[in-house]
Amino acid sequence: MHITELVQLLDAIPNSPFHTISIESAVLNLLRQLGLSIGKSYLVKIHSDPYGVYLRVRHSKADTKFVWVSHLDHPAIVFDKNGQGHPVGSLGGVGVRGISHIKQGQHPVQVYSPVGELIQASSCEVKGSNLQLVNFDSLPSESVGIWDIETRITQEAISMRSADNHIPTIVALQALERLVANQAEIDVTLILNSVEEVYQLSMMRQMAQKGIPEIDLDFDNQTIFVVLEAMEMMPNLTFSQLNLVDPTYTDGVLLKVNDTSVVFGQLSGSEINRAEAIMLNALNATERKFQYTVSSGTSDATAISIFAGYSNIVCLAIPCRNKHNVSETGEITTEEVLVYDVDTAIEALIASIKVDSLTPSQMLSTELKMSGLMNLSMVDEALVVRKRLLKRNAPRIEHRFYLANTILRKAMLVKAS
Repeated sequence: MHITELVQLLDAIPNSPFHTISIESAVLNLLRQLGLSIGKSYLVKIHSDPYGVYLRVRHSKADTKFVWVSHLDHPAIVFDKNGQGHPVGSLGGVGVRGISHIKQGQHPVQVYSPVGELIQASSCEVKGSNLQLVNFDSLPSESVGIWDIETRITQEAISMRSADNHIPTIVALQALERLVANQAEIDVTLILNSVEEVYQLSMMRQMAQKGIPEIDLDFDNQTIFVVLEAMEMMPNLTFSQLNLVDPTYTDGVLLKVNDTSVVFGQLSGSEINRAEAIMLNALNATERKFQYTVSSGTSDATAISIFAGYSNIVCLAIPCRNKHNVSETGEITTEEVLVYDVDTAIEALIASIKVDSLTPSQMLSTELKMSGLMNLSMVDEALVVRKRLLKRNAPRIEHRFYLANTILRKAMLVKAS
């Protein structure tokens, strides 16, 4: 399926954290179609559960195990039966301002049932920190509201409600389709997490069980983790004294080796980050522009890095304007990525399979780890907090609800705490 068709298909489906059953179903269909088209020289395994959707494609001659990670969810509003809205994920865009960043007044929304059936088009009034659905007759509790935004695609850019993270998912599907069409000797697993926008809970669970046993995937120190993202381009003040350039929205995809509070592979000590080396060599092989510097933001690579001493972790981030649908002036709008960057990401994933894995002379992650500027105790604290959050929210994920508005739901959450 063409990129344009995939964008139109996926962006029309509600995908609030904890309510991803509709988008999971659509992606499962895509994976099954891809699996049916793959030749007999590959072992193909597909699985899904409330934490995500998974595909492993393995050739008998493959010698490197790649795990590509994307996610299915996007910040949204969960409404109770009275139309009062509860934000799920960073609804007001990135940063600390939250809903206060959104321009006050009414904004168009589409309202869906918890299982993804369209109920009505309406408006959500933003007043201070309150969200209230207007002009509705009756409403099932736990209804999901997503911004009613028109998808636009030109030769230069893709503007859509949920570029984060449908674009990276599409990148992975396109790269995988081309690799198997060319009979590449690959061992690639695609993990599409259902809950990333809330503390990367799905990836925390994948790390806790050290893989996806249903597709015979075990994580180990040789696994190459490539987290795929569409992200804001923001500097990281922790490393300001290193005088590295700030990331931009116009200089190509960003090869990330850190998030706001962690250097990827930080717990592995001085071990070389092979994922970084492979993706750096792959990007150079594409002969397309890209960025390689420090940045902020949080991705599933944080969950991988704080949970274990794995050394081979990198994030390939496509610059994404208006992250989480809020402009600099507070308007609700589309997220936007450049077609050039999407193409670069696809080419880089394809190149990474056969590229020379020799370590470049200078590695950014090594420089960051040796700088002593990152506080290791923050990693330990983050792990404790996120383990607790995963335990507390497991009932929400596994039983697909957000509001604790029944006796049974309250009891499940109390028991999990």
